[in-house]
Amino acid sequence: MAYTTIQSRRALELKVEITRIIALTFAGCFGGLLCAWVGINIVTSCGEVTRTIDGTYLKGECVLVPWVNPDIYDHYVE
Repeated sequence: MAYTTIQSRRALELKVEITRIIALTFAGCFGGLLCAWVGINIVTSCGEVTRTIDGTYLKGECVLVPWVNPDIYDHYVE
């Protein structure tokens, strides 16, 4: 049976703890940015079609959504 010294065990535990802290920091940053991005697109009415008083249609702007083409209207819009 191989025994390790207390110093090497503590060094390994420290490396594991630092790695966990870095991973949780990155995960928290990614989650926060994702929530902010979704919130901004909700506020800007991303993809919602609005009819104006003169009968024209406006589509809500999408922020950082490259797969949405603002020039193409949905099928339910005349």
